[in-house]
Amino acid sequence: MANLVPQPPPLSRPDLFRLSPQFQRQMIEKWERERRNRELFTPPPPPPQRPSLGDAIRRYLDNNLDRLMSDLGIPPPLRRHVRNAASDAIGSGATEALNRALTGMGVGGEAKQAITASVRAAIGVIRVR
Repeated sequence: MANLVPQPPPLSRPDLFRLSPQFQRQMIEKWERERRNRELFTPPPPPPQRPSLGDAIRRYLDNNLDRLMSDLGIPPPLRRHVRNAASDAIGSGATEALNRALTGMGVGGEAKQAITASVRAAIGVIRVR
């Protein structure tokens, strides 16, 4: 037979309404202080992630160009290729205009390549509203 150790009686729940008015006031003040501290010292949530310019262009092409191609009766297997070509045209059009402007200003060689690469990278990083 196991040795049974007597258990203490369960703790009774205190009746919070029988607390003194002064103690109730102290508890309310403490709760208010802790709530204010949470509001003041808790960092705000991060802002929602916005799409990059490149993502926004791709989403626009996916949504609007796909609808247009559907209305025009372009077969679904070709639509992906048309969207990719349109995206490339937008990207190359932007960098082509930049290349022409840089050439017109007399910027060439490694500087021109670096600036063009930087703009291409920015298209993937710039966030839109």
